[in-house]
Amino acid sequence: MNERLKKEISFILKDFLKVVKVVSMYPEDNPLPQSMRLSFAEKLVSIVEEYGSFKISVSKGLLEYEGEVVYEDKSKEESLAALFFDAGITDFEFTQGLAVEDVYKLLEAMRVYLNTPDRTEDLAGLFWESGVSGFRFKMLEDVVLSDYDDSFDVNEYLESVDRDNAGGGQFGIEDNDKYAGIFVSGDTATDAVEQSSLDDSGSLAQMFPESGGTDHESDRLADRLISSGAGPEQYVDDGAGSLSETGQGGHVPIEVAQALGLGEASPDTGVKTVECTTLEMNNRFSISEEEAEEIRLMLERDADFDPHESTLELCKEILTLEPDLAGLDESVTICEKIINEFVQAGRMIEAGSLLSYLRQSADNFENDKPDWSRRLREAVVTAGSRERLSVLAESMNAHPEIGVREIKKYLDNLGWEALSGITDLIGEFEHEQHREAIQDYLSVRGQDNIDIVARGIYDKRWQVVCNSVTILARIGDARSFRYLEKIVEHEEPQVRMELVTALQVCPSPDALELLKQLVNDPDRAIRSLAVKAITERSGRVAFETAGEIIDDPGFKTLDPSEQQALLKAYSRLGGDHAVGYLSQLILRYNLFRDSNASYYRSAAFEALVYNRSERAERLLIKLSSSWRPSIRRQAAFTLQRRREYIYGSVS
Repeated sequence: MNERLKKEISFILKDFLKVVKVVSMYPEDNPLPQSMRLSFAEKLVSIVEEYGSFKISVSKGLLEYEGEVVYEDKSKEESLAALFFDAGITDFEFTQGLAVEDVYKLLEAMRVYLNTPDRTEDLAGLFWESGVSGFRFKMLEDVVLSDYDDSFDVNEYLESVDRDNAGGGQFGIEDNDKYAGIFVSGDTATDAVEQSSLDDSGSLAQMFPESGGTDHESDRLADRLISSGAGPEQYVDDGAGSLSETGQGGHVPIEVAQALGLGEASPDTGVKTVECTTLEMNNRFSISEEEAEEIRLMLERDADFDPHESTLELCKEILTLEPDLAGLDESVTICEKIINEFVQAGRMIEAGSLLSYLRQSADNFENDKPDWSRRLREAVVTAGSRERLSVLAESMNAHPEIGVREIKKYLDNLGWEALSGITDLIGEFEHEQHREAIQDYLSVRGQDNIDIVARGIYDKRWQVVCNSVTILARIGDARSFRYLEKIVEHEEPQVRMELVTALQVCPSPDALELLKQLVNDPDRAIRSLAVKAITERSGRVAFETAGEIIDDPGFKTLDPSEQQALLKAYSRLGGDHAVGYLSQLILRYNLFRDSNASYYRSAAFEALVYNRSERAERLLIKLSSSWRPSIRRQAAFTLQRRREYIYGSVS
């Protein structure tokens, strides 16, 4: 178990430095430090709970556990040991009772310490102020003071001071003589103690016994001197070793003013004046034009700072620094959480870039480190899971501003495993541009995975079936039409309508076969749309399809408008080949004045208007001389309209 613990400690210390760097660089609300902080805290607490307390010894560049090195600083940027060593900490210990909240406090103290210019903050003091439980440390002072007092411990001392302060006590060494005896030698120690003594009221007068006025009067004048906002003539030297307040009878010792850095002699009169504190502070803290410009540039850079972009770059950096599979596994887990948070925030570009980096890294490790490559690919597959895709749908609904290009760029990084889940989710998207983007993506990526994309046609939800129909029609190959054929008689009219709509824009000639079947659909709207889709086509296959429908017994059951549209398309597409059938409809005898026969004759003449063949021209000329008055009249009228249609009207 000891060896296992050493290995765990080595890993957690590496993570310690990594997390400290991240929390010190990024705002608290940034998703990266939040994820890393939680992961680290939970892991550290679990180690303490499993193995119990453990103490780490600190030396220059090294951290040791039970005499064995468990961490070594590799560079100035990776110097966890130096962080504690420079602060005077000789060892630290994580003890039973450590909680996640305590780890948060510890990291916050280190964040403040690292972000303080020149590290002027006291790290030990920050640890104490944060009130961390389950964490103890020993300072260099412990070692020095132990020569004089074996029982002295900084942690216990700080805790005792804290208790004294809570009860109204004064912070500091309880016995100044004892402390001075350690760090000051001879008479100097006694002098230091005497000069640092104050009376019970904290008066400054004892420091200057030769000055006039009572102790409390001097205090009050000093307070007024410090807090005054008046001009420099308010206090003048009265010649008696004190500064008089103009217009008032008080005195303040010159030594007090000089000690505060406020007493100054006028070059003209020689009279000592005291500058207004406010003006003096303004002068001392004014900045130059160069400093003002530097601040302005810093503010501009801060305004341009994008936490999402910086988080992306830091994730990439973390992945490149991992020395072993265990470290990589944890970093990849963090990256998975970051990708999810990017998606939730609608930052598809950053999420896609991080996914792309994971894919590229997996490819790079394929030969040398197959285990690493496998873990990275697992992360990409996880991004395409149904749970993560549900998050994607929710985010896209909440962020209508997400562009089509961003969505496609993100989805392009997912594997084929995500196709089924994406197909199921199309019905969840609320915005039309997002649905179009998903359908376009599946139409391209689904060409090599038809069976996966086509699963949607068996779904009980008609919306999902409609989405699959649209995608299959866009793919438009023979395999997709085999699936679409099963939808022609679907029980839901919405699905059949979606099929007609999708086939209407499908360029494949195979679509006409399905449209021909849909012409006989019981729903009038679907039937009319199918006829319209056929009549808008061009080419030989469209002509043959129209002819097959006209020859079918079911043609007579269609609405007259639908029949007329099919005959018109048949004539337009067929040219010479259509004239023979139209001539039969016209010349058929109608001895009993059958309305249907009359209708088909008129419909045939109407269809010839749009036939550009010479055969149609010759037929109409011949019929315009027919002995049958009705045919002669309609032929002449149709011939005139046809010429206007082809050559334009003549005014």
